[in-house]
Amino acid sequence: AGQKYWLITFVHSMIAALTIVVLFKAYEILQEKKQSRSSSLGACVFIFGIFLAESRWFNRPEVWSHFYGSVFIYILLRHWKIKPTSKHDRLIFLLPLIQIFWTNTHGIFLAGPFLIFCFWLSEIFEKQKFKSELLVIFSLTIFACLINPRGIQGAIFPLHLLSILRHPFYQHTIPEATNPFLD
Repeated sequence: AGQKYWLITFVHSMIAALTIVVLFKAYEILQEKKQSRSSSLGACVFIFGIFLAESRWFNRPEVWSHFYGSVFIYILLRHWKIKPTSKHDRLIFLLPLIQIFWTNTHGIFLAGPFLIFCFWLSEIFEKQKFKSELLVIFSLTIFACLINPRGIQGAIFPLHLLSILRHPFYQHTIPEATNPFLD
């Protein structure tokens, strides 16, 4: 659109700044729950943090996955923090809607259902509680992956993308295919 690269850079910079703000909010939730912090949730947040720490913060659609993943982690941590006797967190029901945007923005959108699944397993194994809301949200986000112009083909696109990015030619030419620890 008129080769306004500064506009794209500005938008991506704002998304990166929002991502950092959301991650700080998620960190605050973890600090509040310090005494009963879950090791698997900590590992999940740590792995996603490593993903975000890679040196690919530039004008690529990947910045959207960083943002959406951070929002998912924040909402899931907020839901995780709620006491069993308190009201349910309504923010958790935004995840399927966010998943629709993520599915239509960047190819790493399957990270959304994966994050929900990790939190759900954490509830079962570490708290010995079965929160059916997370299972419902997980199912809805899987369904949300189908809401794209190509339907099931679009939903399984990340698997196709993964096979392409493993090709030796693309491993040296596309930033998403390079090893983030060797850049």
